[in-house]
Amino acid sequence: MWLKTIGIEDIEAQDIFDKCKNDNSLEYLPEEIKDKFKISDCWVEVELTEEGLSELVDNISDSIKEINKLELEYEKTQDENLFWD
Repeated sequence: MWLKTIGIEDIEAQDIFDKCKNDNSLEYLPEEIKDKFKISDCWVEVELTEEGLSELVDNISDSIKEINKLELEYEKTQDENLFWD
């Protein structure tokens, strides 16, 4: 919204937003917009349950299996696009 108010088109605004999000940084924003925001560390408390812990373990295990599979495929093909997700 702020980028549009200073005349930046949707496609360029989305590109700037994506860069900021990917780098967790405000450095790509124009100064007059950058001054409106602040990024800082914080704590987020999450209730830990057996079910939630089990889901987390399963997710991590699945991710490791997928990484191992992709690494083996990469060794065969050298296709870097395998890791784009």
